[in-house]
Amino acid sequence: MNASTLLRLTGFGLMLAVPAGIVGGLIHPRSESLADLVGSSTTPSHLLFALAFALIVISLPGLFAAHAGRSGVLGLIGYVAMMLFCGYHLYLLLYEAGPVAAMANDPEAERLFASGGIVQRGTLRAWGSPLGILAPITYGVALLRAGTRPRLSGWLVIAFVPAFFAATGLVALLPVESRRALIDVGFTPIALAFSYGLLLVGLAIPGYQLWRTQRLEFGRSPRERGASHAMT
Repeated sequence: MNASTLLRLTGFGLMLAVPAGIVGGLIHPRSESLADLVGSSTTPSHLLFALAFALIVISLPGLFAAHAGRSGVLGLIGYVAMMLFCGYHLYLLLYEAGPVAAMANDPEAERLFASGGIVQRGTLRAWGSPLGILAPITYGVALLRAGTRPRLSGWLVIAFVPAFFAATGLVALLPVESRRALIDVGFTPIALAFSYGLLLVGLAIPGYQLWRTQRLEFGRSPRERGASHAMT
């Protein structure tokens, strides 16, 4: 298989991740509580999310190769962080699609879902959350630094972080009555589809370029603009 075909497959994988992730978000249970997980769409939702992140894990090396020469060390750091972040997410989503969904149907499962229970320990959130902040921001900045066009792609990857953590943090900080009202109107699936959609579309934009022309479109990077100003 030649390089041109691999780049086209890279782009196709990044584009295919968008509908998989958005649909997975829209059919997500309205909350992660045991009552909402039992008999819900948690397995197909998380399997679609897992498909989206598996496609990113497979496709991201090709995208990085296309901009590595322009993004430098920051691009390498962002790439490694994103691979770790997406790999962690893939594990988490498969864990929730399989073992968590199975345990939710166990009549004795309530204690497993309590704070500090085996379900929460299994998500490894203690290190997953910092990685979820660092990786998209670093990689998005690397895309901007490389001068990838349109610049919107880098900003969308960065925007995932405040969108996701604002949505989840908002729900957690609200009084119980307000939190339940948001859950009842389906806030969680919409927030997940929107926030993950930002990340997936941000990666799919350069993915489309690779699928169409097997190369990325670049404008002048911040370093090149700075050098140009220094010469004038």
